[in-house]
Amino acid sequence: MEKRWHLRKNGSSDGPYTLEQLSYFVKEGTLKRSSMVYDDNTSRWVRAEQVKDLFPQGEPDMYGSDEEGLPDMTSNRNTLHELIVMGIALVLILLGSYFFRGFF
Repeated sequence: MEKRWHLRKNGSSDGPYTLEQLSYFVKEGTLKRSSMVYDDNTSRWVRAEQVKDLFPQGEPDMYGSDEEGLPDMTSNRNTLHELIVMGIALVLILLGSYFFRGFF
């Protein structure tokens, strides 16, 4: 008999699914390595990354690693820099429109 798996989503479980169906979920991005799956044969919840042949070897980043939830601090710095530059530009536009209001 083929193994059957259940997925834990938002506190409830869905399934059963075959390994082929789980592979499809991985490819579409809805099943991550850190997702919890229940093996009907062993009656245990395990991380999806522990299921043999579920994730392709050599491409872990493409299929969601545990680090994907961590914030990217460089993008936060860039965003702050962009906000400062936009604020300065807005102030200059407002000052220019005030001083040159009769010019246009």
